[in-house]
Amino acid sequence: MQSSEEMLESVGGARELLYRGVLPADIAAQSPEAIDAWIKQQHAELGPMIAILEKFNGSSLISYRFDQASTGGSTYSWSELAKLDGTKTQVMNILLQPEQVESIKAAYASLKESVYAGLVMQTRLKGYLDGVNIQFVDGGLKFDYSALDAMLELKRGRQLDEAFQDIVDLHTYGKSFLEGSGWKFGEILDAWIGCQPPVKLIQP
Repeated sequence: MQSSEEMLESVGGARELLYRGVLPADIAAQSPEAIDAWIKQQHAELGPMIAILEKFNGSSLISYRFDQASTGGSTYSWSELAKLDGTKTQVMNILLQPEQVESIKAAYASLKESVYAGLVMQTRLKGYLDGVNIQFVDGGLKFDYSALDAMLELKRGRQLDEAFQDIVDLHTYGKSFLEGSGWKFGEILDAWIGCQPPVKLIQP
């Protein structure tokens, strides 16, 4: 599906839709050029987030009818803007309230985290998970983590920072499977921390 921005800008001639938050007082006191630059910076941050969320969720942030857009209880229309080169374009500024901006950023961060989790479990951490040996013993499942632990120890001996990142990511994204079936993440990490200097972990 098209994002709201793509859909609205494709209807009619030269059109530009801009998302922005509430204009801060210190920006409002500046020149029109400074205000315009702030609005464009806001859109550069919020626009891609909204487009991705709309396409992922299959729903639009705004509704569009009779050449007007509505969201958050407000309705917006196109305004004609004359450029320095003599051409004209239609601009629509969509004002998002603070709670809307916070909700969009939180939803985007959550989506980004879930995508990262899916990718990291299928790529960088896949070898560790493949190393878990599952057997059916005495009528129940038995999980053998010796190969996984050996791979972590090997990584720790070669690339300490990456090994710490891997074990933390295994705990974060594979917790429901690994620790639910008996993997002793805490014991391993405590042992590592006890004999190593602090390690800076990379945030996704």
